[in-house]
Amino acid sequence: MDYSRRENWVMRPDRAAKDVDVFYVYPTICSFRRNARRHNMNVFNPLWRLFARMVTGQHTGIFEENCNIYTPFYRQVGLELLKMTVEEYHRYAHTAYLDVRMAFHHYMKYDNKGKPFFLAGHSQGSIMLLELLKREFTSEELQKKLVAAYLIGFSVTDADLAANPFLKITRGEDDTGTIIAYNTGTTKYKKPLPIVLPDTYCVNPLNWRTDCEYASSEEHLGAVFLKIGKKNHFKKQAYTGAFVNPQNHMLMIDEPMAIRLLRLAHIAGAKLALHAFDYAIFYRNLQKNVKTRIKAYMEQMTD
Repeated sequence: MDYSRRENWVMRPDRAAKDVDVFYVYPTICSFRRNARRHNMNVFNPLWRLFARMVTGQHTGIFEENCNIYTPFYRQVGLELLKMTVEEYHRYAHTAYLDVRMAFHHYMKYDNKGKPFFLAGHSQGSIMLLELLKREFTSEELQKKLVAAYLIGFSVTDADLAANPFLKITRGEDDTGTIIAYNTGTTKYKKPLPIVLPDTYCVNPLNWRTDCEYASSEEHLGAVFLKIGKKNHFKKQAYTGAFVNPQNHMLMIDEPMAIRLLRLAHIAGAKLALHAFDYAIFYRNLQKNVKTRIKAYMEQMTD
């Protein structure tokens, strides 16, 4: 992939007017038959490009007031990855990761210009960014520029932190250089989601804790279930409380809201149910947290 070409970016500002950037990687948006010859996305397929733009616009809305947004197209693995063997998955994921890595290096060389930045992703996008953190962020220079990494919709485990001691899970709303990760769940799930690994960490975006303390709906600032351009639709405030389930390490939302969203997910054909709403449910809390972490980072830099 040639990331000097504008057509290979979902989002890239013509003029980077803000003081902070975000490098965002979108989740799985394509799928192929299990016996297909190809399992990496064709980034020039008009349908996949449309889906990439839609989900990127939705998720990066939490950053748009404060950050310049950089999102590359990448040859991700199709949704059938959930049924692949580990060996098969890694064969196709290697191509996806190389694209993300190349795009990040291009961003750092030509666009970053010394600015602090966030990493943000969802699902497969978070998988790619976790790998990027492990391989590239041994550099103290990069570590110092990282405001935070929102690796939502995947797992960051004890083993990840032990093998990479420079990686740290956030312990509060204003930690910097740390990782925020969670997977939204409900007691209606009959078995664990394949993306939720044993010993994973889960950060509650209502109270920014990793323990099991319940955060009530009073701490919920608002959900945004559809964003089109600058306008938000289907907004809900004080929508749900949440707590970290100690058994499966998932972020459990209030049962009435979970039931409604499961019905909506079923209609939409979302196979991983609440997974698709990881950003939407906690949209306003995430949006506020971006500002909080930027403020904390800037204050640290002036101390």
